[in-house]
Amino acid sequence: MPNCYFCEKKPRECWGGYWCEDCRKIKNILNIYGVEESLTILESVCIRNEEQRKRKINNEKKKIISKNAEKNLSESINLYEKKNDQKKK
Repeated sequence: MPNCYFCEKKPRECWGGYWCEDCRKIKNILNIYGVEESLTILESVCIRNEEQRKRKINNEKKKIISKNAEKNLSESINLYEKKNDQKKK
């Protein structure tokens, strides 16, 4: 059976149809909510703008810095404890 006209990957529902099952659902949603509203929803939910990308990058950097700081602090504490143990002996 030929592929869907929209996604071009899945087979069509029937010989006379144009859409696969999933794309038919998408088409029905577009018919219900309208193309403009559906596009607005998709863009606001699925696509990140420049500000959102920068915020995500900064948050990830903070996580990495925080993990590295915790690791360095832990190593420093261990080194300090070893030196104290050596002084006590």
